[in-house]
Amino acid sequence: MDNPVKGKFNFRNIIALLFVLGAIIQFMLTFYFNVFEAKEHLDIDASVEYLKTIVIGDRGGFFPQEFFHETSQPQIEKVFLISAPIYRLTGNVWLSYGLSTEIISILIILVLWFIASNIGLGFLERIIIVNLFLCPYLANGFNLDNNLSYYFCTNGWAAYYDVVALVFLMAIYILTLDELGFKNKIIAGISIAAMIYLCVSKGLGMLIWCGIPMLLYVLVKSLLKNDYKELISWKSIYIYSIVTSMLLGRLIGGLSGFTYFDSSKTWVRAGDFWGNLGNIYVGFKLLVGAIPGADIHRNPASLMGIVYVFGEVIFYVLLIAVIYAFINVINDIRNKSFTTDTDKRMLLLMIIIGNVFEYSLIDTKGNEGVFETRYLLLALLAAFVLAGDFIKSISDSLIFKQLGIVALLVSIGFMDLFSNYVLAISDNSSYKVDECLAVIEQTDAKLVYFWATEEEFTRTDRVIRVVDTSRVYKGISKGHYLQVFGDYTYYDDSKQYEGPTVVVISSDETNLPQDILEQYELLAEFDNISILYCKSNPIDLEKLTEWG
Repeated sequence: MDNPVKGKFNFRNIIALLFVLGAIIQFMLTFYFNVFEAKEHLDIDASVEYLKTIVIGDRGGFFPQEFFHETSQPQIEKVFLISAPIYRLTGNVWLSYGLSTEIISILIILVLWFIASNIGLGFLERIIIVNLFLCPYLANGFNLDNNLSYYFCTNGWAAYYDVVALVFLMAIYILTLDELGFKNKIIAGISIAAMIYLCVSKGLGMLIWCGIPMLLYVLVKSLLKNDYKELISWKSIYIYSIVTSMLLGRLIGGLSGFTYFDSSKTWVRAGDFWGNLGNIYVGFKLLVGAIPGADIHRNPASLMGIVYVFGEVIFYVLLIAVIYAFINVINDIRNKSFTTDTDKRMLLLMIIIGNVFEYSLIDTKGNEGVFETRYLLLALLAAFVLAGDFIKSISDSLIFKQLGIVALLVSIGFMDLFSNYVLAISDNSSYKVDECLAVIEQTDAKLVYFWATEEEFTRTDRVIRVVDTSRVYKGISKGHYLQVFGDYTYYDDSKQYEGPTVVVISSDETNLPQDILEQYELLAEFDNISILYCKSNPIDLEKLTEWG
């Protein structure tokens, strides 16, 4: 007679092996794209992070404000510690930033693994969590203009929020421990120091994403247990320390002269409340590629449309896992069996519930009126861990579990495959960076202006300044507006430079001052782009602003 137990474990081992292979393949592909394809995929926002690496690598300092204009926040947490030092050694910004992103990804995977261990998950559940984290979820494709999807916030290229995710998960790791030993006290101290440093860079975002939800966890736990001691337990004291470090970091940043985007948020208006709440639900679906974006139209029966089916599978596994955890916590409270497992589930649930509650009250729409899904990133990471806990709780003997795991494996695998295909066929060639640079490099000009009465050259200017560090590139849009958002300060005063210059304009441009353009000779013309050269620098930005 066959041994059903042996068969059960063979199934787990085979599935676990497939998930391991999937994680290795996706990690290696992400490494390849980050290190070897960054230049071809660089967009406007990501170019700022790469440029910071170059400026800080060359000039030194924490955030050299005299050499670099701020954006919505300093955001130099990874640049200062990892990518800029590597850049000083290699002189290769693509390698340095790509390696820094991969280093952070490895650390996140390790912390996720230890969190899963803290809540008693087996190897299969842990490797599923790793796969959920590594998946790019690019069902909606690659957006060159402003890509803030899951992949580009965690694992891909700029990876704007990877350090945020790491520091958050370090805190979750500490809070899922049963006891705080000596080694973990050191890790707790490091996480508190890291939170101060992070909030100097990021502002009060962390307070909303995890600080307030953690405080709610302490409050709810003390009320449920009806015990004041919970307010002064070691976990509560750690949370108070974490929240204090967030405020301290923001204070240090403010005193240092940094500005932050957090000061521009507003409460949602009464008429927008239900729409904002619905956007949160849609936001989670967008993060995992379970629904088309606002401007995307695809046939469900097509290859490009069927990918959303796999995104839906992933989304509903996460949703069911969160609901399951919520029901379990409620049942434990009713039965007065508040165990350490209950405590850990409630912590992760409060991260999710807290974010949903907060963002139902705060207007988080971007410039185009679309909900900014990246703010739900930490809640999604908490849902990944709860998915592993949900899978572990189901008996291996149930066909439901076996089919469910296979469906999840296929869904993540197909999403990985589709996402990598999207990245492989996408690039920024429409910016004409290589074509412009080929002409510019034939000149002796060290200052290049991209000048337009509209803003069509902003993209090319943003990317080419990272590709070519031997010259200074300045973007002038709307005829007279110097693009300084996330740019270096070199030659902001154009009178500081008196050598040869190049001007790149639209071939059909007629609204720029002719007395300046007449001093330039045409070098090349292609794709409605004209590249002009002058042996001097006739452009005075101060007078140009007055002209505008």
